Amino acid sequence: MYIAHSQPEKHIPPHYLNDHTEAVMNQAAIFSKSFDPFSMGGIGGLMHDQGKKSDAFQAYIQSENKVRGSVKHAIGGALVLRDMEEMGGIIPRLISLIVLGHHAGLSNHSQLNSKLRKIPKELVGIEKRMIKEKELAVKLLHKAMNNPTFKLEKVDQYWYLSTLTRFCFSAVIDADWLDAEAYFNPKKAYLRDYEAPKVTVFLEKLNQHMEHIEKKAKPSLINTVRKQIYEAASQSALKEESFFALHAPTGSGKTLASLSFALHHVNKSECANKYYNRRIIFALPLTNVTEQTSSIYRSILGEEHVIEHHSQVELGSNSEEMDKRRLATENWDRPIIVTTTVQLFESLFSKQPWQTRKLHRIANSVIVLDEYQKLPLHVLKPILLQLKILREQFGVTVLLMSATPLALEHSKALEGVGTPVQILEQYEATFMELQRVDYKQIEQPLAPGDLLTKMKEHESVLCIVNTRKEAQQIFKTLQEGNKCWDKIYHLSTTMCSRHRLKVINEIGSLRKNESVAVISTSILEAGVDLSFEAVFRMYGPLDSIIQAAGRCNREGKLGKGTVYLFDLIDSVYSESFYKQSTDETRQLLKEVGVSALQNPKECIRYFRRIYSNTSENGLDIYQLNGEKLLEFDQVSKDFKMIDDYSVSVLCLGHPEFPHEIFETKEMTRSWFRKLQPFLIPLSEKLARLNKLKKVNQLYVWEGQYDDFVGFIL
Repeated sequence: MYIAHSQPEKHIPPHYLNDHTEAVMNQAAIFSKSFDPFSMGGIGGLMHDQGKKSDAFQAYIQSENKVRGSVKHAIGGALVLRDMEEMGGIIPRLISLIVLGHHAGLSNHSQLNSKLRKIPKELVGIEKRMIKEKELAVKLLHKAMNNPTFKLEKVDQYWYLSTLTRFCFSAVIDADWLDAEAYFNPKKAYLRDYEAPKVTVFLEKLNQHMEHIEKKAKPSLINTVRKQIYEAASQSALKEESFFALHAPTGSGKTLASLSFALHHVNKSECANKYYNRRIIFALPLTNVTEQTSSIYRSILGEEHVIEHHSQVELGSNSEEMDKRRLATENWDRPIIVTTTVQLFESLFSKQPWQTRKLHRIANSVIVLDEYQKLPLHVLKPILLQLKILREQFGVTVLLMSATPLALEHSKALEGVGTPVQILEQYEATFMELQRVDYKQIEQPLAPGDLLTKMKEHESVLCIVNTRKEAQQIFKTLQEGNKCWDKIYHLSTTMCSRHRLKVINEIGSLRKNESVAVISTSILEAGVDLSFEAVFRMYGPLDSIIQAAGRCNREGKLGKGTVYLFDLIDSVYSESFYKQSTDETRQLLKEVGVSALQNPKECIRYFRRIYSNTSENGLDIYQLNGEKLLEFDQVSKDFKMIDDYSVSVLCLGHPEFPHEIFETKEMTRSWFRKLQPFLIPLSEKLARLNKLKKVNQLYVWEGQYDDFVGFIL
């Protein structure tokens, strides 16, 4: 019998190939059942390890001194699939890519033939040992090809096939890794054991939470509007559509309203006995927002049912429950996922097994895309087209949320992405009803000292500037001349996430009689439940200004708060799109006045101008369309949502830095996860100027960590 895995050093029986193949084939077929009409998942699982039948691999796998990856096997099953192209056209080729890439990642479709010609000598003639498997694969494919074909527009065919390939690849990877894990680490496999409760249990918990809030809430306009928005979201969830939008002012309860929408929508699907929406995915633009949102959802629904997944999530605990959640993060095996838009969309365009492993669990889910106006312009069109194919072919429902609606309708540049159903049909009236601030423009650019003089007129004030350097300069001026506030704080990404979270919590816990001034970058604009009497916002993109205003008079207790718009003398905009958006904001304010900031129609006009001033190629700079979508390796390299020129730097000088963990230098995922809260992003130029060295492929900064600003620029 052929062996798939072995542990001769532990003197335990081998993991036989037949058992492994059957388990992976069946599990991958189950994972992909709802979206895979061609049995790509099942056939991929069947063929993925057939190359292990070579004599060279069987000798290698039984050796006690084997070097991982030294004997190739992935190409073996792909060789058999090559002979099936006559009956299945492109489908066997796509399955070949899945089999070929189940370790190294998906290759470009155009390079498949050349890769299949490079057969290692140990795999020559391996097809003769796969006769039964080939017969089964032909049978499965023949049955699948008799299914009705999809009626797709020509422009959508490649979108569909590329997404289908990644989702089936995901199903095979997850099934393969889970079965291997059960052999190598049964304890770890045991920790994965989890059964999600029915969605009605979650709805009950949410209802109890809302009843508790209503009992505590004092009668007010904002609480009345929040209840109306919550009820509208719950009712809209019962509609048959799969594309929705919730446009409502900042602080109007969208976090809980969207949870209610998603749970009711899942419940509707369960009751209809369809491939129901098994998962709810909340994607947010900023890491600090995901931290707060996941904390809210865990407190309502239960710690074990919600996982948070982003680049700086820390689940480094010895408790069994934390270990379970950490494992579930690897493949999103929980009903509620809170992640970042970067994590979601870079995974959807990735070729890497570790990054795509979770993708099959997106099928039949509800995706809530919060602050969707912050999606990067250079990839906006491919993101929206990807969401369209998920809705139309993979059973996904999408909810877009924002306080500043985009111009999706009547936009030639975004033609074909679809028009969402508005949860609040007359949302403009809601914006007018919840005007909690007055905007004032400061005409002349200010020096830092002049800015602080104006800020001193308020006991509780937040100042948001455009760059980290500006934030540090103003904070330093504030430190030197503060005789006005009890507490002063700085917030930006020159502070590691551990430090930022501590400061945000401190601000939130201040007593009512304590005066406070906060200098921040835009990281404080969204999803942070802090409220100030006044906000000073440096001129920037329209949506950023409106988000900043959401930190002013948040509960409407002051009648009207004040948001001041200002410029600094010699301010510099290093990023061209940010400057373009800021210039458009200035022009709009010049034409309409500050009333534009409280009128959703003007927001739409603003975004339409942005699109019209950007070429269609500017909304898809990587030209992700047509046959290029099947160039998986190239697409994975091209698609980037954030600036590639920043690097992550470990702050060894932070007073809480875990030196004992760092010095082990194990470079495991657990090791990296425990160090992530002490990372800051710096440009490569700054890293070079500071002569930062690398340890275990990470830049490290050994300088003194400032108690207020972290890394001093």
